[in-house]
Amino acid sequence: MPLPPRRADTGDGVGAGYWIHLDVDVLDDAIMPAVDYRQPDGLTWQELETVLRTALSGGGAVGLTVAIFNPRLDPDGSIARNLGDCLAFDSQG
Repeated sequence: MPLPPRRADTGDGVGAGYWIHLDVDVLDDAIMPAVDYRQPDGLTWQELETVLRTALSGGGAVGLTVAIFNPRLDPDGSIARNLGDCLAFDSQG
């Protein structure tokens, strides 16, 4: 079960926001084979966009890390382009 977002500490005890960490192996194996540990029944691109849109909509996100993507398993770069397209959505609308 994923942990809820946590507020970043600015050092003065006042929360400044939260960081989003995305392991791309959460995506379905059919659309994200460029990971070292592939699993079926993951999220679709649209479902990922919905999750990210929700996480980013409140204005509290201060950053995003994308991990687990293995470019050696994406020789033509098409999966990376799809991932980039998904991450480039307009979080405001």
